[in-house]
Amino acid sequence: MRKFYIITIILLSLTIIASACSGLNNGLSANAATQSIYEKAIAEGSARAGIRFDNPPLSFINTEGEWVGFDVDLASALADQLAIEIEMVKVDESTRISFLQEGKIDLAVASMNHTRQRDDAVDFS
Repeated sequence: MRKFYIITIILLSLTIIASACSGLNNGLSANAATQSIYEKAIAEGSARAGIRFDNPPLSFINTEGEWVGFDVDLASALADQLAIEIEMVKVDESTRISFLQEGKIDLAVASMNHTRQRDDAVDFS
């Protein structure tokens, strides 16, 4: 009976060790491997924002080459609140969702209607 308890304790210990090790990913902790976009932006101090460049007055690039418009102001205010830098990435009506899905941008601030079809593709706030 004593052997049974010892074997059970050894197997239980091995199971715990194996489950702890399975949370590692290429030497990174499970937390680092599953870091949210928000956590990554805070840690790096920056995020890539997809902003339409062709949609006045909401967002466009003026004749001086400056980003202007409501979406630009919104992205800048978000960056100020989070104390991060925003890299503005040009998107248009057809690329704003695909760039999110492909990881080319971290967020889209690009005048988009909330529809059920889009809700299945991306998160809205």
